[in-house]
Amino acid sequence: MKNPISKITNLVKKSIKETNLDDKLKKQLTPNSEITSRIYGAPKIHKKKVHLRPIVNTIGSPTYELAKYVASISPLVGKTSSYIKDSNQFVKYIKNTKLDPGDKIVSFDVVHLFTKPPLDEGIQVVKEVADPQTAKLAEIYLHSTFFSFQGEIFEQTSGVAMGSPLSPIVANLFMKNSKRKLWIHTH
Repeated sequence: MKNPISKITNLVKKSIKETNLDDKLKKQLTPNSEITSRIYGAPKIHKKKVHLRPIVNTIGSPTYELAKYVASISPLVGKTSSYIKDSNQFVKYIKNTKLDPGDKIVSFDVVHLFTKPPLDEGIQVVKEVADPQTAKLAEIYLHSTFFSFQGEIFEQTSGVAMGSPLSPIVANLFMKNSKRKLWIHTH
C-alpha cells in the first residue's frame, strides 16, 4: 500500500482548522510529524495457549493528539451504569451488594473487544453521545488507522486499534450500546 500518512496529516489539519476550537488548542492538535503508527504483539500470558495481542503504537502519528483530545472530552468516560474502573472498584462494589437466594453473579469476557466490533457501528454510538464536532473528529480518527509492519503499511478496517487513547472509549460505548440492544430484545 502506498503511504497514506501525508493524506491523513492534511485531512487532520484541515478538519482541525474548520473547528471552533481556540487557536492554542488547534495548534496543539495539528500534526507536526508524519510518523506511521507501528504494530507489535504483546503476549497474553494469562491464557493457556499464548497468543499475541496486537497493539498499535500511535504515539507521534498525525492522529495521536487528536485521539487524546477526543478521548479526554468524551461525554461517557466512566459514566455508564455498568462501568467499573478496575478490580479494586469491583471489590468495593461487590462488598456492599446484597444478593437474594437464587441470585447469581456472572462475568463475561468479550473476545477481541477492540478489533472485532464493526467500525461504522462504533462511529454511530459516538455520534449518539457526542456533539457533532467531536463526533466528526472521532470519525476522522477512526477512519485513519494505518500502521507499519515489517516495512509494509496496512489499514485497520475493523474495530479500533489497541494502543490508541480513543479505543477504550469507543469499545465501552459499543458495549453499552450492545448491552442496551440485548436488554431491549430480552424484555
